[in-house]
Amino acid sequence: MSIEARTLLDRTDRNREATKFLVVPQALATAIVVGVIVGLVATWWIGLVAGVLSGVIVAVILPKSASAGLATVFGARPAPEPEFPRYHNLMEGLSISSGSVMPTLQVIDEARPNLAVYGPPDEGVVIATTGLLEQLDRVELEGVLAEALVRLRSHDAELGAQAAMLVCGPLVRNGPRRPGRPMGYVAFLAGWRAGRLRRVLGDQREFLSDLGAIDMTRYPPGLGSALEKMEALGTGVVSATWGTAHLWLADPLVEAADTDTTAYQLSALFGGGAPIDQRASLMAEL
Repeated sequence: MSIEARTLLDRTDRNREATKFLVVPQALATAIVVGVIVGLVATWWIGLVAGVLSGVIVAVILPKSASAGLATVFGARPAPEPEFPRYHNLMEGLSISSGSVMPTLQVIDEARPNLAVYGPPDEGVVIATTGLLEQLDRVELEGVLAEALVRLRSHDAELGAQAAMLVCGPLVRNGPRRPGRPMGYVAFLAGWRAGRLRRVLGDQREFLSDLGAIDMTRYPPGLGSALEKMEALGTGVVSATWGTAHLWLADPLVEAADTDTTAYQLSALFGGGAPIDQRASLMAEL
């Protein structure tokens, strides 16, 4: 397999820079609109100052608001240590050994095994399905949680969170089994949004993330077994949305509740990623 980096951590600088520039279109648009309006009402130089200030404010506020917005989308609940001791124990151990900041741990009540991660390295959020915590053994779960830390440390989870809000837009709150805004509005420019999302996140992302995880655990069979088990049990999450599918470890999109062609097309655009069986096969080769 030909890849441009050895693991996802090799993309840390690239992801950090991409995160900074992702907000530029929104900041420029705000600056122009505000500047023109204020300039027409007052004078050109006041409009210029107002435009610059509004653009700077947007550039500062939007990145910080991404995680807060996603928290309402996922609707996960806290994962208290007395209820999920293994979850906390493994993540704490991995965080200490890798020098990472311990993320906030949450759960979603879903029988199928999957895991989502978003946010900056020092304020990351990891969401495991209850099925993941129940179905995987300790070594398998360690491999999956290591992958979550890799996405956080490489700024991939931060970039993905901002891309969800700034690129996916209305697709963030709608999914195959999750109604929300009108489908005509959600589907507008969906192809363009999907293409830009792929360019922002980069190629081979899932494979690089897997390789980063085994660099941390030093045990490829653990993650390989976890991926095989996830493939066998299915990774669909009923509450998953098209605009947040890329934040999950494996494709979380399930079939639409009806035969809506638009819904199937959106799932094809935003779901998938690297086939989980290929990812498991790579672990078997290492």
